Amino acid sequence: MTRGDLTGDSGAHRSLPMENRSSALFGTERSARELLVAADPRYRIPTKAQRRALMVSFAERGIALVSSAFDAVRVDGAIDLDD
Repeated sequence: MTRGDLTGDSGAHRSLPMENRSSALFGTERSARELLVAADPRYRIPTKAQRRALMVSFAERGIALVSSAFDAVRVDGAIDLDD
């Protein structure tokens, strides 16, 4: 019995070189964001400038976040992320 047998992990991901695993992961994240946006119009994928503005806005309120916290945001109402 191997570790994979005990955990249900087939180990298939180990066959990919590191750079391919990384690109596959980012592709999965991108697909998940696109599914959110397609399923619910309240979800948006902010641009780099919009992420920066969101970080500044939270920082002004004493909340420190990293830019990856804004891969997708849900916005209720007519909020302009560029403002």
